[in-house]
Amino acid sequence: MKTFRFLPIVLLILTAKAEWISTQTTANYLDADNWRDSICDDTFSGADSPLSRTVLSLDSDRLVAPTGLRVMHETSAPLVIEAANGPKKFIFRNGGSLLVDIGAASDAVPMRIGVQGNESSRIDFDFENHPAIVSVSAGSGTSGLDTLSCYGSIRGTSFLRTGNGFLKLYGAIETSSGEAEFLGGVTYLYNWGIGGLHGIPDVRNLSLGANAKLSLEPAITPQTITLAGGFLQSTGSVSAENLQLKSGLSGIIARGSSKQLFGTLSRNNNAFLTLGATDSAQLGSSAFIRVDTDLSSNLVGGGATFSSQPDSSRVSIIPWAGVNSFAKAETFYQSTDYLDPALPVTYTADAGFVTIPESSMFTLGLEQATIEDNVLLNSSAVSLEANGMANCLVFKNWGTTVDLAGYTLSIGSGLILHRNTKPTIKNGTILLGSEPLRILGRQTLTCSSKIMSGNTDPDDVIMITSSAGGGGVVLSGDNSGLVGVIQVASGTLAANNENAVPRTVSVELSESARYPMVWGGTTTRARGIGGSGSIQAGDAKNRLLLGEAPSTTATGIFVGANGFIAPGERDSRTGRRSGTLSIGNTFTSLAFLEDSSFEITITDDTTATALTASTASITLGGNLVLRDPTPNRSLGEWIILSAKPNPDKDTITGSFDSIPPGFQISLISTEGYDTANAVLLSRKLKGSLVIIL
Repeated sequence: MKTFRFLPIVLLILTAKAEWISTQTTANYLDADNWRDSICDDTFSGADSPLSRTVLSLDSDRLVAPTGLRVMHETSAPLVIEAANGPKKFIFRNGGSLLVDIGAASDAVPMRIGVQGNESSRIDFDFENHPAIVSVSAGSGTSGLDTLSCYGSIRGTSFLRTGNGFLKLYGAIETSSGEAEFLGGVTYLYNWGIGGLHGIPDVRNLSLGANAKLSLEPAITPQTITLAGGFLQSTGSVSAENLQLKSGLSGIIARGSSKQLFGTLSRNNNAFLTLGATDSAQLGSSAFIRVDTDLSSNLVGGGATFSSQPDSSRVSIIPWAGVNSFAKAETFYQSTDYLDPALPVTYTADAGFVTIPESSMFTLGLEQATIEDNVLLNSSAVSLEANGMANCLVFKNWGTTVDLAGYTLSIGSGLILHRNTKPTIKNGTILLGSEPLRILGRQTLTCSSKIMSGNTDPDDVIMITSSAGGGGVVLSGDNSGLVGVIQVASGTLAANNENAVPRTVSVELSESARYPMVWGGTTTRARGIGGSGSIQAGDAKNRLLLGEAPSTTATGIFVGANGFIAPGERDSRTGRRSGTLSIGNTFTSLAFLEDSSFEITITDDTTATALTASTASITLGGNLVLRDPTPNRSLGEWIILSAKPNPDKDTITGSFDSIPPGFQISLISTEGYDTANAVLLSRKLKGSLVIIL
């Protein structure tokens, strides 16, 4: 049986050899002798950097870049490409990408193409019948961010934006397919600068991945906007038929009097939405973000009625959304404070999402509040003298400590917003209602209080944590009674007690999320780990016990009976998993014990789910569980191959106890792999799944 190996796709940018007179990598692109026949090589490497200003003037109507255009420096050096008697056009004859990596320390050292407001210096990029790929990245070894300022348009069959730098586009993104995807960096699309179209005039499907930020001045009317951890800011109007929120923390910001209108809103994997408006964060006044679909069923607690601005602390909130203020549009990238919500929001049919300001929140104390009050804590120290309650809890000051002093704090909506405050909750018990506990803020909240929930379904979400600023939640109490799932949307979930995450609670890690960050020989537990984040430890003394793994003095990860590892983020609607779950290199061993499970999902496409553990020795045992979300499909055509790690590591030992009918397991060579060690699941002509151990 022939095995097809589909490894993760890596973009390869090839370098042309024939069009550039000087083939040396240090050739000076200022020298006209290095240009010939209006054809440019796809790599500039400035020998005279750093330079205060580098001008390359192009005077041909059509500039052909055979395999893309690469502009790279080891040190900060701006490059300016201007057209003589333009406008001109860069033709990407064979596709490729536009890559800028000049190692700039800040966006003050840009690469500029064309001149602002000067049509005769305009340069457009045309990828013809290929996808338009633009990557602007910080140079290796630098902490800064590169900037590409483009006074022209970019055209292709589709548009893909990668890299973590800045793209400032004063023309249009034009695609024949209507598909535009932003996977990283900050992109500004301006409404002025050159004649013609601006923004994304014909976009049908716009998607923003994690860490991608898009700021728009022109109006857009796509069919679908998908946010998977990205943030969309607009000063113009946005009207889309569908708004889809993937797992994690995403955001929509309406500046000034911007109107954002969506026909439907769908959330996957308990996605959370940060909203923003003017500098005072007052949504529902001049700026609107509104959905045609009735969101009243999402409201929790409260009871006040109002048309646009709340006038009572008893206001129903949407527990999966919040609002924050922000500064100028040009400082969109400078701080991530606004990415974490600071205030709760409600929803009305006439005004859409509406901010609940501090002035409309309860401030007299948790013992006096009702389960319908949204409570603002503006004191640095709070100590309960009786049981307390709140609809939602909002921290205002840095370092606030809430001492429950043995009492119970009930949180009706489950929402805790701690902004940039780094609070502590200790002693006593946090009692949840029918909603999951949602802890969101850019710093770290430490909780040693016991958390209680009436949930008894091991697959129900009981807690969601998120931090756009790299913080998270530290659990150090005894939460033995909890049952369910903790989702880490972003940031870190740290367990500092063996029962902080008990063996009845599983952890799902979204992309960039981490669990557990522990130190000094700490033992932590969970029912199982799934997702596409990383399992990390503070040092090599730690142990993570999953399921019923017995207590041990050995270090590493031990998957016991009823425990599991399931790489790939699970789609709550389809059941499919995709992505890579990684095990940090401080864990030196990973062992699947008897009756444990290694769960993977079979799909008919080439999307791979993978488990990486580059430094751990692997012991296989337990059950290999194959999840197939396609009903009534035979799995008999799949085979399983297991391989040993690289030569300076021990060979994988053991085997999975349970292999479905029609499957076989055998040792093979890893020839052709760059990975240390792999288990490959393959189906004839239908793609493959690579699990990298």
